[in-house]
Amino acid sequence: MAVKRLGFGTGSAIAIALLLALAASYFSVRPRAAEAGTLAHSGIIDLAGASLDDAGIVPLGGEWEYYRNSDIVSGTAAIEYATLPHVWEDSRYGFATYRLSIKGLIPGREYALKVPYLSTAFALYLDGDKIAQNGEPGASELESSPEYNPSIAEFTASAATARLTLRVSNFFHRRGGPFQTILLGEKSAILEYDFWSVFIDGTLTIIFLISGLYQIPFFVLRKSISNLWLGLFFLGLGAVMLFETPEVLIMGLFPRMDWFAFERLDYGFIYLLPVWVALFMHSMFGGVSRRTLSAFAAPALAIVLFVCVTPPGLFTRYNLLFQLYSVFLYSASLLISIRAVRDGKTGSRAVLIGFCIFAASILSNNILSGSPFPAGNYLPLSFLKAFATAGETGGMYGFLDIVSWLLIFIFIMISSLSFTFSYPIRLSLRDDQVGDDDRIAGKATDAGLSERERDVARLILRGKDNKEIAQELFISLSTVKTHVSRIFRKTGAKSRAGLFYYFQGDHAESYR
Repeated sequence: MAVKRLGFGTGSAIAIALLLALAASYFSVRPRAAEAGTLAHSGIIDLAGASLDDAGIVPLGGEWEYYRNSDIVSGTAAIEYATLPHVWEDSRYGFATYRLSIKGLIPGREYALKVPYLSTAFALYLDGDKIAQNGEPGASELESSPEYNPSIAEFTASAATARLTLRVSNFFHRRGGPFQTILLGEKSAILEYDFWSVFIDGTLTIIFLISGLYQIPFFVLRKSISNLWLGLFFLGLGAVMLFETPEVLIMGLFPRMDWFAFERLDYGFIYLLPVWVALFMHSMFGGVSRRTLSAFAAPALAIVLFVCVTPPGLFTRYNLLFQLYSVFLYSASLLISIRAVRDGKTGSRAVLIGFCIFAASILSNNILSGSPFPAGNYLPLSFLKAFATAGETGGMYGFLDIVSWLLIFIFIMISSLSFTFSYPIRLSLRDDQVGDDDRIAGKATDAGLSERERDVARLILRGKDNKEIAQELFISLSTVKTHVSRIFRKTGAKSRAGLFYYFQGDHAESYR
């Protein structure tokens, strides 16, 4: 068998596929800066009480005040709470108002909110002023219009406490409610995070699109239908990335795109992907008759037609059934590739490995999508090279093969970057905010701080991290950590943000 001649058999190939699938699952989700739902309680989130140095950008998840089918909050109404992210289970249609009080802001400091799209229309208010909106939320279908377009809302804190009010409505989709998490951070941190989110998702999308386009010369010069189906598959993945990434890249290119057209194109591309995979597998390895393949593909094409001619509120109700049929087509393709490996067909081992990575990328995204920092829907597919149709390489083919390996390298590098970036909110005070030495000394004396602990506290107030403090005071890192721990214990501060408030003298008791 050809597989045996290459050094290992089917069992080894499947083992490698599983290992790579596990690696794909690992790369699918960025580490969480903070668990959504762990910070807000009873409609209040206290930034100074949270460990912002560890959490970085703060997801505003947790218990918000919740008023179902009401956009006017009554002072006498019984307050209910809903944990955000929140999908409406009682009825997917309707509208609701959510409120959250944010404590621990530093007056005069510039903050920003990264606001995702919410299903299917919303308006966000800060202390009564509208700061973000998608579509037009309303109390009925006639009064509302849907839109998906993430945005950044910048604001300067005027007080230590602010109130967010979120109005959400849905009359057009099977899923309603604020199902994604709003992020809060200093303006510079949010803008930097937003840049890298768009950059990473955009780069991955471009790689998919290029991967599809560069299969066309193979199709034209080799007259290989396999390369056509493969190219359509990658182009389809690129199109799905334009619609499905958290940044909704397509709206950046076409900000006036009709929401209904957006939904039809999105779902249409998703349901076409398994058709392209099945056609590719069949053209490469056979395994089923054309009549059988047509019988498999016909329902998928009927699903795409149904999506194109019905409103999203109707076809999204059957999304689970459509997904199950897509899984059926993918499973059939998997069986074809396994049989090809068993029969020792050229290139079958690499295709099987790549297919397992693709499947793991989808499963891991669906299973692990609870992260408040998603990295997109589809992951590095190392079969960009593996899926190239077997044959002699040289000249233009050799050049294209080199391009495919470069794409793989770029893909892996970008995906690696996607989970190494974190943007901590580093609070620091200017000299005039910190206060003079007498004030610091007085506060330090009240807390019982030693002279060295006072020096460490002053550097903390200036935004220095432990390593920078160690370098400036010529002491070891472990000694700095000991001093910081003692400072927190003596002042009663729960975090560095709480320490700022202690030395400022504003609401110090709430951080003890």
